[in-house]
Amino acid sequence: MGLFSNANDNQTAALFLLALWAVYLVGMNMHLNNKGHSDAMDELNRERISSISGFSAGGSQLMNSYDPSKFERVFLIDPASTTAQSMKDYEGEVVFLYGWDVHEDVYGKEYSEIIPEVKEGGGIVENIDMNHYKFPKYTFSKYQNQL
Repeated sequence: MGLFSNANDNQTAALFLLALWAVYLVGMNMHLNNKGHSDAMDELNRERISSISGFSAGGSQLMNSYDPSKFERVFLIDPASTTAQSMKDYEGEVVFLYGWDVHEDVYGKEYSEIIPEVKEGGGIVENIDMNHYKFPKYTFSKYQNQL
């Protein structure tokens, strides 16, 4: 049985908020120490975390620090993106989920660069037509055994 197999919506929301809190704390650590993204990612890696997820603006922050040698799996969940982020080489177990029409309108050019990189690097790309705020629950339900 997976982490969310018997969870109700409140439990799922609570776990997601806990994950966001952890990302916030890492972000605050980076800000307070003025050390930058790589030190925070090194700290996470020392904790033996095998996967990391970034949703929306958090996905954009994750792309800033993306390094395929740091984590076994990276989940980019309907992320915001910049041109520089779209030019990175995404290799390994990257799961790129997108489909909210607002993000597609704004980041369509960037997504068109990221999608082939993820696919060619051996990752998974899913275009899902759903509301942006439903992506985390979908991701945690579908990929619960890989997180």
